[in-house]
Formats: sequence, C-alpha cells, structure tokens
Amino acid sequence: AIYKHSRGGSGEMIFCADCNRRCAANDIIYHCAMDKTSKHRKGYDLCAACHEQKLMHAIGDDDGKQDTKLQKTAKIPVKIASNVIAKYASRMSEIRRTFPRFYFLSDAEMTNVIQNGTPSHVNQFASRLFDGISAFILDDDNAQIVLGLRARNGEELRFRRCINAAKKRSTTTTTTTEVDACVWLRKLEYQMRYSLSMALEESFGEYKRLESSDSYFAWIGHYPSQILLLTKRCLWCKTIEFFLHKKHENAHAQMDLNEVEREITAEIRLLSAHVSRMIDGMHEEEEDGDGDGQAFMIVKSKIGALIQQLIYQRDVTRQLIARNVRSVDSSVWSSKMRTYYCSDDNMLDEHNMFKKLYLKCGDSHDRVYFYGYEFYGDIAAFIYSRSTHTDKLFPRLLRACVDGAMLGNVFGAVGTGKTEAVQVFAYDLGRPCKLLRDDGGGV
Repeated sequence: AIYKHSRGGSGEMIFCADCNRRCAANDIIYHCAMDKTSKHRKGYDLCAACHEQKLMHAIGDDDGKQDTKLQKTAKIPVKIASNVIAKYASRMSEIRRTFPRFYFLSDAEMTNVIQNGTPSHVNQFASRLFDGISAFILDDDNAQIVLGLRARNGEELRFRRCINAAKKRSTTTTTTTEVDACVWLRKLEYQMRYSLSMALEESFGEYKRLESSDSYFAWIGHYPSQILLLTKRCLWCKTIEFFLHKKHENAHAQMDLNEVEREITAEIRLLSAHVSRMIDGMHEEEEDGDGDGQAFMIVKSKIGALIQQLIYQRDVTRQLIARNVRSVDSSVWSSKMRTYYCSDDNMLDEHNMFKKLYLKCGDSHDRVYFYGYEFYGDIAAFIYSRSTHTDKLFPRLLRACVDGAMLGNVFGAVGTGKTEAVQVFAYDLGRPCKLLRDDGGGV
C-alpha cells in the first residue's frame, strides 16, 4: 500500500488493489499511531516530514527548547512512518520492474498513475513514457479505448488492433505487483511495434508498384516518416550491394555506382521541386482562407527528412566511387550502418515478424542487430545530424554498448553534435532514446 501523510483528522491513504489484504495489519498500526498523536500537532508534522524522506530526530518547541515528552510520544509514528517510506520505495521498484518505462516517471507521477490508471489520465505522461510522442489517440465515444499514437509534429500511428484499457485482466497472466496501467501499457507497447512492422511490410509492396510521380507522392502521404525512411534505407543498401557484387564479378560491367548516384540526385531534385510547388500553393490557399497548415507541415517534414537521407546516401555513394570500392567486404562500405529487410512471408508470425528488419555494421557478416520498432514520429531532426563523419562513431558504440553491454562515453567540445549523433544511433537501431539533463542544462 502507499500511504500519504495526514494532518489532523484521519489518515489519508492510497491503496493498490493487489496489496489491500496484505497491508491490513499495517493499516491498523498506522491508524493507531495517528490516534496516539492526534493531540500533538507536531506529531503530524513529523509524519509529513517522514513522507518527504526528511526524518526528524529531535522535536523542539517554538523557542528552540527540546520537548522530551513529545519526543517520546512521537517515537511510534517516526518508526511507523519510516516503515511506510521503505514499503513505498519497495512498491515503486516492483511496479517499475513490471513496466521499465515507468523509470522515466518520478515517484509523485507514479502515485498519480496508481491512483488513476485510465488512458485519459495517463495521457499526460505519454511524452515521458514514449519519447517523441505527444499523446495517445483515444476513441471519441469511449476514452478507455486507445486507437494509436500521435507524434509531436502531428503524425499518427494507428494500431492494427485497438486497446481496451477497461477490459478485465486475467489473474493467470498477471502478478500481484502490477497496477492496472501496466497491463494496457504493455499491450500498447506491443501494438506500437506490431503496427510499425506491418506498415513497413505494406510500404515495400506499395513502393514496388509505383508507376508515376503522383503515386510516389501518394506513397509519401500515406505512411509515417519512419516507415518511408526505413523503406528507402533498405532499398538503397540492397542496390549498392547488387552493384558491388556485379563489380566484383566483372570489373568491366557497364552499369556501376554512377547510375545509383544519378538516380539519387534526380530524386532529390524531384522532391525539392515538389516542395517549392507546395509552398506556392499554400500561399495561394492562405490568401483564399482555405489552407490546411497542419497537413502541409506534416508533408513538408516528411519530404525534408527524405531529402536529408538521400543527401547522405548520395555522399556515401560518391565516397564509394571515389575510393573505387569493388566489394561488399571493403571497410569503406562495411563500416556503415546497413539496413536489410527479409521479404519472407513465412516470417509474419508473432515470433519472427520483428526479426525481418535487421542491421549490420562492421566486418562481421554473421553479427546482426534486430530493429527495435520504437515509434519516433517526427525524426527530421535526427536525419539532419547524419553525415559520413558520424558513421565513424557507430561501430564503436555498437561494440561497447550493445555487444559489450557497457556504458559508452561520447566526449568532445561543445556544439560538435555529440547528443545528436547518439540520437541518430538510437534511431538507426529503433531503440528508445531518453535525454536526461542536469540542473545546469547539460545533457
């Protein structure tokens, strides 16, 4: 159980449903302690201080003299309050272990979630639990049903199966340490990953059927930025390795990486021209009062992220051409973070579907890193920080943080892009990235 301090009258308590029976004895002791100190205001003040983990070892009168009688009277509530604080901390640790994202919430926020675990109430902490998310998408008629996630830039990820937080949980699949919010939040986390993986599967199929620039821009408008960029990354890596294999087998092959570089440059020009036309059309609509600024900004953000990624791919392709790379085993290519997608319909079950998208980096061809499917929403800021220079950092971070399970320390002068490079690294792996700032504003 989680107790609040009491000031006069009866003690105010918050009970977790699963702990009510176990904590009945502590409840009786707590009320007895409150009754014994009901005549002494300072006894309640003492319990209040204990609640904030500031134990009072001596009680004095207003003039500073020690009140020995009151000290003796307050010994019981001090001991009880200390036990309450210990149980409170233990309970918080148990709950956080059932859903690790709760570690990003303070104890006061956790108490809020325990008191009211409905989606409409937990929605205020959505950005703390899922970085890059602004809110949950709730059903208009039933606030207990979660339909998807909304990113900070307005992009939405709709779940393939809605989540009903009011649905009673099974006693055989849950533990006594769980709170109501843990159950549906775990389902939400799974639906986030599942919906992203299915959207990526559909994106590959639709991209292969593109026939014109109109269908290409319709594809951009239909999927979130994250899906668009993952699709382009996988296709680019596959194309590069196709030409490198051809070059390795036949040094005089007619088609080479120059063809890839020309196609990327043409696509950048196509996207840039489309953005210019959109801006001109938006100005005309604003003059007529018919403009939709939110939809315009979302599409502009998607195209901006695509252009930035294509610029990076163009630079890497030019680097491979300049160094005359002829094999996929070359360190120039193998040192990059390479993304691959396994288009196997037999891997669509719940155990293998999250293994279809994986990454490689380094000389080891057998070591793969499965994508984490964390929904980022507006990831244009991550792409802006990517360059051929940041690629030198990623193999070392992989060996230290992922393979070696150690801490990585990225150091350098202020303004050199350390934080942004780590964000790009987390985005490439599809893992959560949380920035913790100290009191001075540093990260």
